[in-house]
This record gives sequence, structure tokens and C-alpha cells, in this order.
Amino acid sequence: MLTDEQRADGWIEHDGGACPVAGDAWVRVAIRAGIATKIALPAKTWVQNIDQWRHMNQPFDIIAYKLENRHE
Repeated sequence: MLTDEQRADGWIEHDGGACPVAGDAWVRVAIRAGIATKIALPAKTWVQNIDQWRHMNQPFDIIAYKLENRHE
């Protein structure tokens, strides 16, 4: 569950299912274990080995994402 501040900062909740953005969109992600990435990577990165966008009730499931400028 995101806070109002996180939503205002651009974070979007993700409740499982297919990746909600284009594979080449640069995103930061937050995983169920409570960790958020500090750098942005292409969304397809999170599908390559284990599709972390699709929830499997694991600590590495993506629960939120934030679109980022590719040059940041």
C-alpha cells in the first residue's frame, strides 16, 4: 500500500499481472520485501529471468513502479 506522499512522487501500485508499461520504459520498482530500486532500468529487465511483474507471493514480486526519465 502506497502512502499519499509516494503517490504524489509518481509511484503507481501494481497488483500483479502483465507488465503495465512498454518494455523499453525506464522504471524504478518497489518489491514486496520493502525494497525500492535506486536506479531506473527498462521494464523488460524485470521479466527476463523471473517475471517479477506477475505476482507469485514471493518477496521479489513488484508491488509498485515509478516511470523515470531515461537520462537520470
